[in-house]
Amino acid sequence: MAETAGDGERAMRFWNGAGGSRHAISQYSEALAAYQRAIQAARRIGQNEAAGAISLNVATVYMFLGDLDAAELTLREARDKIPSASSWAVQLQLQEGQIQAKRGDLRQAEDTTRQAIQAAFFRGFESESLGWEKLGWIYLAGNRIAPAELAFIEAYRVSLLRRGEVPPAIYQGLARVRLTQGDALGAERLLDTALDIGTKRANTTPLWYLYQARGRAREASHDFSGALDDYRRAIRLARLWKSGVLPASWMQAASDAGVSSLSADLTALVQKSAPDRRDLAAEAFIEVEDTKANSLRRLTLAGARVRPERKEEYGEVRAKLSDALFRSLQAGSQLESLEVRELRARLSVFEAEAASSAGWKDPESDTPPPARLRAIQTRLGPQRALLSFQVGDDISALWVVTAELFQMIPLPGRAELRECADHELQAARENAAASERRFSALLSRHLPAAVLAKADWALSLDGPLFNVPWAALRVPGRASERYLIEQQSLQVIPSALFLGAAPLVETARKNPGRLVAVADPIYNRADSRWSGKPAALAMGLAGGGEGNPKIIEFARLNATAWEVEAVKRATSDWISESVVLEGADASPEALGKALGKPVSVLHFATHVIASPQRGGTLLLMPEAESPGTDRGSATVQPGEVLIALSMDEAQKIKFLSVSEIISANYRLPESLVVLNGCSSGVGAVLPGAGLLGLSRAWMTAGAKAVVASHWPMMDEDGRFFEMFYRELGYPGKSSSVARALSRTQLAMLKGGGWRSDPRYWATYFSVGRD
Repeated sequence: MAETAGDGERAMRFWNGAGGSRHAISQYSEALAAYQRAIQAARRIGQNEAAGAISLNVATVYMFLGDLDAAELTLREARDKIPSASSWAVQLQLQEGQIQAKRGDLRQAEDTTRQAIQAAFFRGFESESLGWEKLGWIYLAGNRIAPAELAFIEAYRVSLLRRGEVPPAIYQGLARVRLTQGDALGAERLLDTALDIGTKRANTTPLWYLYQARGRAREASHDFSGALDDYRRAIRLARLWKSGVLPASWMQAASDAGVSSLSADLTALVQKSAPDRRDLAAEAFIEVEDTKANSLRRLTLAGARVRPERKEEYGEVRAKLSDALFRSLQAGSQLESLEVRELRARLSVFEAEAASSAGWKDPESDTPPPARLRAIQTRLGPQRALLSFQVGDDISALWVVTAELFQMIPLPGRAELRECADHELQAARENAAASERRFSALLSRHLPAAVLAKADWALSLDGPLFNVPWAALRVPGRASERYLIEQQSLQVIPSALFLGAAPLVETARKNPGRLVAVADPIYNRADSRWSGKPAALAMGLAGGGEGNPKIIEFARLNATAWEVEAVKRATSDWISESVVLEGADASPEALGKALGKPVSVLHFATHVIASPQRGGTLLLMPEAESPGTDRGSATVQPGEVLIALSMDEAQKIKFLSVSEIISANYRLPESLVVLNGCSSGVGAVLPGAGLLGLSRAWMTAGAKAVVASHWPMMDEDGRFFEMFYRELGYPGKSSSVARALSRTQLAMLKGGGWRSDPRYWATYFSVGRD
């Protein structure tokens, strides 16, 4: 009504209040939409300061959901609109301090936050109490317990003095201090108060944070029954909370990682208090797999939707991001440039403006865990075993599942498993002796004989175990020590709940049997196919002299053209159309056009590289956890994994990044994607979200399976993939991707010569949904 009547002031206040109300009940998409309408109203009546202040609320939403780049971008845009003497300037400074803390710069975060507290104190602003609270979390991040306690107590005092009430987050901070000091009962009483306040009035701290925190306090005081009850409540509330998370891909992944700490807590509690209870083991197993499944489901179903009127601008930002990644590589920096981070943030903002994911519901969420476990066992059939892992800080879990067997097995914590995984990776790459296979020995000690007897293994992985070259594991204790691949076919799966499930993307393939292959792009100016000025062959980064940017050039992959010819021969009985993008045709534009029609197989034979790192630590649970801790946080690196496409006439190699694959909203339902490039299977790993690399990006586009590599491979004539596609014989043979890959690796092992070494065949692995 206010807008209709032309009352911009009242409309602005209404929409800002509506945004705050939505934020308080965790409806983040709706909150963002309301805040944006409030900003538009403020601009229409010339209230720039008010628009900047409302932008602080938008930044809070982004920061709360783990997208620090989007939050930082919003704060920069708000800074010029807010006068330095305003109370909003203090709040802006507090948010800047939080971003610094969440990026791991605790010293700078402390200085920034103290400056804000001082300004608020002298001007009598209510935000002083908020500043002390944030300072307390910063101190906890650095394990400075005594100053953290003083900061939270001061936040309590100032909050009572200025506001007459204390928000739950201050009680939660004090509870964390008490728990660290060994006073679990004191922590529980503080969290009782926080929950009493939180359940009576709306606030921005989700209740599931508080229930989880109280569960940890009860667990520390050996009240296992009470802790289990709190974790279950937290899980139910977190599922509702997740439905309000913005549809932007990075925010979805970050929030998944935060929620996954609940399943980690539940699993650790079950192992500690009731390791022999099958019902609790099944409950923890289903919760872990549910978190993994829903992470990919939500991202796949949401896609990268943007409002129709913003699509052109969205495409321009994607193009600028590609150029910015190129310039970052030119600079040779170890960290992503500010420009790259800003452009990626703009993509997140576009995606965040899209339709809410609220209302989405896992169709099986109301089915009891025992029934869901029985369904998984049925889908496994007589020849398949499932190995599901959750990596914890102090203790990890392995669930082994067959049609006849279900068992939960304790494993060491994250640090030891990471060390074991690194040893396995090095051993396979160097063809090392079996005595150095540490993870192999660990696994063989725990696996039941019934699992070793199964011909097919499905692997639901977590943490450092994504780096294990599973095909090259040794299995001691048999008549003669053998590689795992000699006994089992191996398939990495996003979640056990995808076994035998319907496709994530239901679009029917109207034109089956179509191959799109990208090979032998132009990577340097010495290539005779390049239309610009020729130059001496350069590999990697070619220096341009002082003051001149470096030119990125790679060696030509001559043999990849032969590889594609071999692939075409091997698939001739079931591929009716082949589109090969070579040389200058291996461009983003040509690829996009080729993927505009249904595709059965998408094969890349290109360079794959990692962009400059996105260093620092990302806080995934902003109130419940502090930066620098393992639970609720994750180091995110490398920044991007890039498929290198052809150099253009402007001497720029074009790249296809994980962000662009997702944001382009490709749809490849039930397709196979092969990434035959150096280390194409690498990527950051977030708890709950899994491996954030090229494999996940293509599965988000609907791919049924992706074949990738652990480490760099030489440029050769394609013999491996010619055999792989003949084994696959899709749809002429009833062979899964996992079995076809395993038979190919076994053939290489038995064939003799240099191709029989694990460093040749063990680099490849498949990720699939069945």
